[in-house]
Amino acid sequence: MIEIDITNNEHDYCETIISEIQVTEPMIQAFNLSRMVKMLSLIDLLFALVFAMGNLFFFIPIFMPIVGFLGAVYYKKNYILSYFIFILGLTLTRAILYVYIFINLTTKEQNDRNQTLPLLMISTIIELWISKIIYKFYVVIKKLSLLQITHLKISSNITNPRLILW
Repeated sequence: MIEIDITNNEHDYCETIISEIQVTEPMIQAFNLSRMVKMLSLIDLLFALVFAMGNLFFFIPIFMPIVGFLGAVYYKKNYILSYFIFILGLTLTRAILYVYIFINLTTKEQNDRNQTLPLLMISTIIELWISKIIYKFYVVIKKLSLLQITHLKISSNITNPRLILW
């Protein structure tokens, strides 16, 4: 049940609208994906802070995990889409730069850096997995009505909470 108070200051009039919302499967999915995106964006923020301590240039990406977290908390489609584009762009840029730099190395330098290639591949796969979850959340909240999103924001009684890993 959602109670919304509407107040009109001109006439000292207050009305409460009470609406019964049926919790649907997409709402449960959005709630669960929201929890996962919040968790992932906080981990991303932690790593961004660690990198920023080493180089001031890395303070710039700190804002995007915050945008992702706020998008997950308030079910904001634009925030989630911005965070998705940032993560995907960062992943692709990092992979392309590594390949470009690796190709331009001498054979001896390439042999010295062969151990970093598996790490890059693993981190790219993980970042693509994170992008998939963020995009899935974006698609789900895009389909929800404003009333359903409002219910998700103010309600904490969503049944069957679980982490969505795929």
